[in-house]
Amino acid sequence: MRSIAIALSIGLALAACGLDDDPGDPPPAADDLLSDLSAVAVDRPDGVPADFVPTPRGWFHPSCVIEADSALTEEPAPCGYPRFSARGELIPAQAPALRDGADASVPPPRIDGWIEYSSSSAYGPLRFLAADWHVPQPPAIQGGQVVYYFPGLESTRYWDTILQPVLGWWNGRWTMASWNCCRNGNIIHSAEVQVYPGDLLHGFMSGTGCSGGICPNWQVVTMDYSRGTSTTLNTISYNEPMDWAVGGALEAYGIDHCAQLPSNGGVYFENIRAHTVGGADVNEPWESTVVGVWPNCEWHSGHGTQTVSTLNVATTMNRVAGPTQCGVLWPGQGLNVNQAVYSCDGRFSLWMQIDGNLVLYQNGVGALWASNTSAGKGYAAVMQGDGNFVLYDLARRALWHTWTFNNPGSYLAVQNDGNLVVYSGGRPIWASNTCCR
Repeated sequence: MRSIAIALSIGLALAACGLDDDPGDPPPAADDLLSDLSAVAVDRPDGVPADFVPTPRGWFHPSCVIEADSALTEEPAPCGYPRFSARGELIPAQAPALRDGADASVPPPRIDGWIEYSSSSAYGPLRFLAADWHVPQPPAIQGGQVVYYFPGLESTRYWDTILQPVLGWWNGRWTMASWNCCRNGNIIHSAEVQVYPGDLLHGFMSGTGCSGGICPNWQVVTMDYSRGTSTTLNTISYNEPMDWAVGGALEAYGIDHCAQLPSNGGVYFENIRAHTVGGADVNEPWESTVVGVWPNCEWHSGHGTQTVSTLNVATTMNRVAGPTQCGVLWPGQGLNVNQAVYSCDGRFSLWMQIDGNLVLYQNGVGALWASNTSAGKGYAAVMQGDGNFVLYDLARRALWHTWTFNNPGSYLAVQNDGNLVVYSGGRPIWASNTCCR
C-alpha cells in the first residue's frame, strides 16, 4: 500500500517565539481546561453565552460536551440547548439533520470555521483512516483565538456525526483529544492532553463489527509519538456509514489577523492510510477546498491522485523592538500588531491595529490620521535606520511608507500637539499634518 501525503500549510511562517519546548509542569486536568475555556480564554462572537465552549463544530453548552471516561455504547440523550456556529449564528436544538437534496458525492455545505480541507467520498464507507502530523509553532499573536487541525471521517447520510483526532490551540497551549460530534446536539471527546511544538502526532479512526457498509463501534485515538502519550475515545457511529473522508482540515475561531495562526506556516498531514469496510487499501483521490474567509492569508490549494497541498506565502517577518519612551520611535524601533506609542502628555496615540491599519488617535475625539491599509495584513510599522517609516505585512512587503529613505538617523515623533512627524537632523521631513490640538 502506498502512503498518501497531504500538506496543509496554514498561516504564515514567522520566527519561532512564545511557547518553550520544555513541558515544565504537568498539564491541567481536562475539566480545568474546559472550565478555563468557557470562562475567559476565548474570543466569542456577540450573542454566544459566556458559559458556551468552542468545539470543532461550533459553540456548545458545557452539558452537551461530554468527556467519555469509558466506552460510549448508546446514543446520548438529546442536548437541551441550542448551539452556535463559529460566527455566533444560532443553530436551534431541534434543527433537522438531513439536508434537503443532499448528495453524498459532494462535500457538505460550508461549515463555519472550516478554512481549508482536503476530502473524498470516492470509495464509499471506510472502516479505517490514519494520518501523521507535527505540532506547529505557536501563533505570533497569542490572544483568544482557537485553532484546530484534524483528519476525520463523517457520514453523508445525515451529516450529523464526524469522528476526529484533533490538535487544538487555545489559551496559550496546544492540546490533543479525540472527538465524536454532533448527534442530537451533543459532542463527545476523550481527555485533553497537552502537546508541544515539534511533537509528532498520529491519529486514527478504526471501526469494528462492520457489516453492510456500517461499522457500529469505533475507536478514535490521538497519540503523541514524541512523548509517549495518547488519548482514546471508544464510541459508536449511530449505525451510519462513515463514507466521507477528510485527509486534513484547518478550523479556526476568532482569527482577526494572519499572525494568529501558527508562526511556522502550519501543518502537513502525511502517511495517510485508508481501508474500506470490505478491507481494501485505498488511495483517496483528495480534492482540496479553500473557503473564502477574511482576513485573506493567501491560501493556495492543489491536489493530485496521491498528494494534496494547500499552501500560502512563507515569510520570515519577526517582531520588531517596541518603543522605549513616550512620544518617539528611534531607528530600529516600531510597533507590532496591537501595540501603540503615546505622546508624552498621553492625549495622542499611534496604534498598529489588528486589522492591519496604522491609526493616530486623540483621546475623546477619535481617529486623526490613518495609513488606510486595513486588510488584515499589516503586521509591523518600523522606523528604519535609513530614515523611512514603513508598514509591512507578514511577507515583508511594504504596504505604506513615508518616502523618507536616504535620511539615516531619522526618528518618528508623536507630538503633544497631535502631529505625527519624521525628523532628520532636527528638521521635519514628513508629517501627518494633524497639528495643532
